[in-house]
Amino acid sequence: MNTKKLAGAAFVAATAATALLLGSTAAVAQEPGPENWAFGIAAAGALTIDPLPWVKAPAGEQAQDQLLGIGDVLGRHEDDLALGVLTAEVRDNLSETSVTELNLLELLRADVVRTYCEDGEGGLQIIRGSILGQQLPEDPVPGQVLDLSPLLRLTLNDQTRHEDGSLTVTGIELSVLPAAEQNMDETVSTEERQLLGNLLNVDLLDGGADTVREVVDEVTGALGADLNLSKSLQTVTIGAATCQAGGDGDDNDNGNGDDNADDAGDDNGSEDVAAGAVPAAPRPQVVEAVLAVTG
Repeated sequence: MNTKKLAGAAFVAATAATALLLGSTAAVAQEPGPENWAFGIAAAGALTIDPLPWVKAPAGEQAQDQLLGIGDVLGRHEDDLALGVLTAEVRDNLSETSVTELNLLELLRADVVRTYCEDGEGGLQIIRGSILGQQLPEDPVPGQVLDLSPLLRLTLNDQTRHEDGSLTVTGIELSVLPAAEQNMDETVSTEERQLLGNLLNVDLLDGGADTVREVVDEVTGALGADLNLSKSLQTVTIGAATCQAGGDGDDNDNGNGDDNADDAGDDNGSEDVAAGAVPAAPRPQVVEAVLAVTG
């Protein structure tokens, strides 16, 4: 079996199976208030995965949740989309989440991805991580961006400070066709077309597209819909956490009496949860089984 050809299907199947077990609701942007929150994985764009496991609690209180795996991370033939244990926890002014045994289509891999935020400061830790076979830094500097090709971008440890002093840390964000309108005439290789085709579960090899513009045309035809190139076609987020600045969490001790933050605090232009929006996701329950997503 050629698991590469099943990559997109595995992604969709894993999402569908997870939604059936956990339930899902659409993410709703809200102003960040005196709450801490964290989640392990989310996706937006052509494929949507509501944040999970996802927890929130007022500053000074605690909450935690766990998801016991998506896909086969232990078998001889590891699934193309597989994650081990995903945890999310908030307590006092600390928010953190971890994802183990990450494998996204053999493109993005890591033994552990830990995203954390405490007293208004945060960061990202990656243990044995790689992208396209290249090693990722263990402690990325805030806002580190890797332009992998005209078709893919990886952002590490993106940090957004809100007006109330709280901080949102987005661990890893993979963007597909990021700001493509700025690179429409840039040449793409056969390998890049194959990689994008695997991510979207479409065949981009037969058309002989040589530029980003031609690739976009092929994707548009394959998906049967016009693409909005003002934003990424697809984003996948691994780990995000928001925490309040030091103190007891009372919005009166920040000196301005205003518990509302601006809703445009994302300095990288993305529209996803990294911008400080608190998703109105359901509280997941622990899944006592590994979800098989390929056959």
